[in-house]
Amino acid sequence: MNFLEKTISELSKAQTVAQLARHCRAGLTKIGISHVTYALVKQGRAFSDAVVSSTYPKEWQARYIERSYAALDPVLVSCRHSVLPVIWSHVRPASVEGGLILKEAGDYGISRTGCSVPVRGPDGAFAIVSYSAADQYEDLFNDMTSLSGLVFIAFHMHAQAATMLGLNEIKAALTARETEVVALIASGMTVKQASEALSLSVRTIRFHLDSCREKLGTGTIRGAVVKAVSMGLVRAGEKF
Repeated sequence: MNFLEKTISELSKAQTVAQLARHCRAGLTKIGISHVTYALVKQGRAFSDAVVSSTYPKEWQARYIERSYAALDPVLVSCRHSVLPVIWSHVRPASVEGGLILKEAGDYGISRTGCSVPVRGPDGAFAIVSYSAADQYEDLFNDMTSLSGLVFIAFHMHAQAATMLGLNEIKAALTARETEVVALIASGMTVKQASEALSLSVRTIRFHLDSCREKLGTGTIRGAVVKAVSMGLVRAGEKF
């Protein structure tokens, strides 16, 4: 069994999001991974509100949160602007504070050898999966086969976390008015045209569309309309 198969098998044993990092590391220790961290930021939330599962020393986790390091951590900053894995040794801190964070992490036994994988899901959530290893395993993150396996594991972990947290579920059924509004927009009407057709204000139409977006877990109103139609919740041009 290779490290990919073993890790997926280990992850299946996790019962909660908090257990994901520990089980992931169990599948990767043989290839040199010493720590794993999964951080999920839900749509509209800040990094300070992230759902975290980590094998880092608890003292470091507490200090990281207490000092609000997420705003300055050069690795996280790089992940926010990348769709590709971020190799830690390639990161150059843009500020003195960022460099000090990396140095301080080393004081807690976390080396500069590792990578972080940004994961963006259709639900609007943003996650980062980080792997760290001892310095002698630097080649692990420069090997395309190994790196591809770690990326796959990161996406699998996020999918598992999203299921555990109910991010893939519809939060509530659309109301009759929400269904009516979405159907008109899906048929090609503008917000103004829909407001005139229903004798409602533009502000009210936008309110109902925003409610649909929140319920359907999409990042945009257009995405909510497309999802509502694809799920059969409304039909474009449906009469009420």
